[in-house]
Amino acid sequence: MECQTVSSRSLPSLPVDTEAAATIVVVADDIEESHNVVSVRIKDAVIRRGARLVVVAVPTHGVREVVRRGAPYVVADTPMVSATKGIEQDTLLRPSEILEQECGSQVRVAVLSGPSFALEMARELPTAVCVASRHQDVVEQVQADFRSASFRLYGSRDVVGVEA
Repeated sequence: MECQTVSSRSLPSLPVDTEAAATIVVVADDIEESHNVVSVRIKDAVIRRGARLVVVAVPTHGVREVVRRGAPYVVADTPMVSATKGIEQDTLLRPSEILEQECGSQVRVAVLSGPSFALEMARELPTAVCVASRHQDVVEQVQADFRSASFRLYGSRDVVGVEA
């Protein structure tokens, strides 16, 4: 599988290991920039490359538009992992609820939450986070796909508690 990044301004000095990645990762510092390319990246990763899951890691105010543009390309039953914290201003929905609303029942949603710091994770410093989903197989898949010697994921079914 391959990892795709929309913007690398957050960690420009650290390369993305595309050989080791098991998913498409949508990361954006600039929501306008991500709107222009995200649907192409999701289509390429999910349809052409067979990505096993999609990680959405964009600021809360951009989740709906990014997911809306990518949703037509997400294959049924593809897990979508939200790595976004917060609440959408107009609707007061959590990011996982936005994913479900925009993609419908075709996806199984999980949420990923720290505490963690991107730079520490990228430098492979010891980090532990929690992944939650109503679907135990999705929790186990995310744990297996993301686990490393320096990255540990605890599983939960409490989506609201982990995301809040």
